[in-house]
Amino acid sequence: MERYGLWLAVSSIVGIASGLGFGLGLSVVREVAASSGNSDTNESERLVSSARILYLLLGAAVMVGLTLLAGVISLGLHLSSSTRVLVFPVCVIVGLAFVGEQLSAFALAVLAGLRRFDLIGMVAIIGTISNAVLLWVALRTGHSLIALAVLRAVVAFASALTTSIMVLIVCPVFGHWKAIIDLQCLRSKTRFVLASQANTVIGNAVFDGVAPLIGFLSGAAAIVPYRIGLKFPQFLGVVSGRVAEVLYPASSEYEGVGDTHKMKDALRWGTRILVLLNIPALTALFVLAPTLLHFWVPATPPEAIPIMRVYILAILFDVAGYTADNLLWGVGMAEALLKMMLTAGVVTLGLGTFLVFHIGVVGMAIGTASGFGVKSFLLIRLSSRRFGVSMGDIIGSTTCGLIIPTILCAATIWTSARLFPPNGLSSVALLGTLGMAVYGLLYFRLAASVREREMILAFIRSRWRVF
Repeated sequence: MERYGLWLAVSSIVGIASGLGFGLGLSVVREVAASSGNSDTNESERLVSSARILYLLLGAAVMVGLTLLAGVISLGLHLSSSTRVLVFPVCVIVGLAFVGEQLSAFALAVLAGLRRFDLIGMVAIIGTISNAVLLWVALRTGHSLIALAVLRAVVAFASALTTSIMVLIVCPVFGHWKAIIDLQCLRSKTRFVLASQANTVIGNAVFDGVAPLIGFLSGAAAIVPYRIGLKFPQFLGVVSGRVAEVLYPASSEYEGVGDTHKMKDALRWGTRILVLLNIPALTALFVLAPTLLHFWVPATPPEAIPIMRVYILAILFDVAGYTADNLLWGVGMAEALLKMMLTAGVVTLGLGTFLVFHIGVVGMAIGTASGFGVKSFLLIRLSSRRFGVSMGDIIGSTTCGLIIPTILCAATIWTSARLFPPNGLSSVALLGTLGMAVYGLLYFRLAASVREREMILAFIRSRWRVF
């Protein structure tokens, strides 16, 4: 528990540092997307080249900083002497891995601007499978925490090399290295860069900073139930975030040609589709939380179950704002988004810290859910004003027809689990699949609009042709 808590704390600190990307990640995506079809790419090339060097410098700086913080981390987490000796080498190796992760993040931003989401998805799939296999081998053979840190570094640099080669092949003009930082080009993007930088830093500091904050308040071991509880719902949130990312370069293009109709359509449909697709999976996780955690980690701390259920609500709130968030970024409203992030951060850390002292680590999950809820509400309100769609229209079109399928999905899973108690992860997955199938059939028959039915049938036919 203690060593795992140390690993989570160091990883969270690196997660915070990943937000110190000079605000250029979103700028790179926006600039590359806007340059599509434009014969004059000199300015975009200079910005991308400068951003690559800055990403590399940030990686090196964080590696040095994390090494210097090893002593503070060792004392702050109240570690035993046997674990304390691991802090310095773990910090050094994880800091080195961060350099590779930064180079990979830069290349992925270029690919996103080029709308090569097929390549981004390929990298994610291969990286996840490779990391899982290597991690399984390392754990089964009894390797230590330092071996896991080395594994992280190897995967990070392999991903950096792969993504850099992809950029070089797909768009050579953005793939060549130039050891020059064009300050004049960067100054022209100052307002957007600074606002997006502040937004990312605050977001990472708030949501990645929760784990080390719990450790400093209650000890490293207290981080473990929190991270166990949020793993499954957080995964769904990450997948949904990836889906919504396609709207960011698209909205930049729509803004450039003044196509407000597509903006309105994207806001309505994007919000509804993300909520529609996430509700059955989140419902299944909510009902099956105790059983799933029992089979996944037999020694699961009891606090992990309510944490997981509260975090499921947090992800539902967060997903509802993904579409609005990406569309607003695409039209350059970075300063307004920064204010929303600040508000959400104050709610999350303020309420979460207060509740930790009164009800334990579950309180931090409640604070996070509250912060996500406030942020999504503000995002939807601003996007409705910006794109000329009433907020009631967005909420109504998003939730229409979802209540009855959701209730029957939960009832099906709960009843089936009582009649046929699961005896392993496979049976838990089967129960969840059954509930989601009931949700899908009921929605298709009772609530789906004509347009939605046509889209669903077209998707099924296209998949059927593939197989």
